[in-house]
Amino acid sequence: MSVESKDVRLPIQLQRAMAAEAEAAREARAKVIAAEGEQKASRALREASEVIGDSPAALQLRYLQIQD
Repeated sequence: MSVESKDVRLPIQLQRAMAAEAEAAREARAKVIAAEGEQKASRALREASEVIGDSPAALQLRYLQIQD
């Protein structure tokens, strides 16, 4: 037995509700991705500060690198 559906129409209000829900889900995912990026950047900065703190010459080398 097979069932075939033809021409299914959703009420406009239901379409809008589904679109709003999908938009909210996309925004939530975007916020998570942005937060993960911020977290990675802060870790990289922390690691860089540790390297520079351990070796004053590293700061001078970084300064010279920026000048190029």
